[in-house]
Formats: sequence, C-alpha cells, structure tokens
Amino acid sequence: MLRLEELSRLVFLDTNVVQHLESFGEYFYDGYLSPRAERQILSRGNRFIDDIEALAFWIQLTRRGGWPIAVSQRTFLEFSAIPNGAKRSRLLQWAGELDGYSSTFASSYVESEDEPYFGVRVSPESVSFLPDYGDAVLVSEAIELGCSDFLTMDYKSILPYRDRIRNMGLEVLRPVEFMERLKPYVGLLR
Repeated sequence: MLRLEELSRLVFLDTNVVQHLESFGEYFYDGYLSPRAERQILSRGNRFIDDIEALAFWIQLTRRGGWPIAVSQRTFLEFSAIPNGAKRSRLLQWAGELDGYSSTFASSYVESEDEPYFGVRVSPESVSFLPDYGDAVLVSEAIELGCSDFLTMDYKSILPYRDRIRNMGLEVLRPVEFMERLKPYVGLLR
C-alpha cells in the first residue's frame, strides 16, 4: 500500500484518457450524462464503464486540491490528425488546457530526483515491443518526465505490456486500478 505522502505522484495521461475526459466532460465535471453520451459509454462494455466511473470519481476527489498530471506533446500531434475539424479543435483546446494545468505542477517534479528514471533519456526504440510507435513515444516520454503512473484505457496495445513497462520504472494502470490504490485514502482527499 502507498504511504499518504506518496499519493500525489506525477500521473501521465494517455491520449485516450485525455480524449475521454473531453468527450464526457459534462459527466466528469458537472455530473450530467446526456442520453447520447450514456449510449456511447454503455455500448463499449463493462470494462469501459468501470474506467469511466473511476475517472469520474477521481475528478471529483481532485477538484479541490488538484493532482499532478503530465500530458504529452504527442497527444497534440495525434489530435491534430483528426479529420473532423470541430472535434479536432475541441480536443486540441482541451489538451492545451490540461497541458497548462499540468505546468502548475511541473516545477516540483522537474527539480525532483525521487523517481529512479527521472531525466533518463528513453528512446521510443527502447519500448519497441509495443505494437504502436505512437504508444512507444508516449511511454518513453512518461518515463523521461519522471512519472510514476501511466493512466490508460488502451486495452489492446499498452495494457498487455504493462509488466515490461513496469520494469522500466513506470506503472501502467487502468483508471479503475488507479482508484483501487487510492481507496484507503478517499476520506483524506475529500
């Protein structure tokens, strides 16, 4: 179990998590779920539902005090390639807002050497076992930034490789797993 002082470790948000935070933002931030959004969530199955619920709970827990997060420049690149102009614009704006928010925590982590791999240059080739090069870039960036956790809903091309990534000093977690670790401290975070 984590100690209380270890809770606020730097969390890297995978591109899909950033996208879901925007797509279902009314639910996460206002508690409102439109019928259309509800259908979208339900159509993706129980694992997705559980992760969306966990993200919603995490957002509610962290509204008061925030949480140190990192967002990749690769996320901006991926969003820039979306053909639908309105969707592309929304996601780029959202990623920019999260990136701005994450910079409020950056100074405390840039100076930190608590993470064993902090500042270590990690090329995407060192995680070439991942089937997608973009995912390798994200994972290598998270390690370089000194993130302790990599939050993802990529069930097919990142999560199956979590043990190999853990050996590199980065814990890959689904949102529901991340919240399971925080459960003992929920009362302290509210």
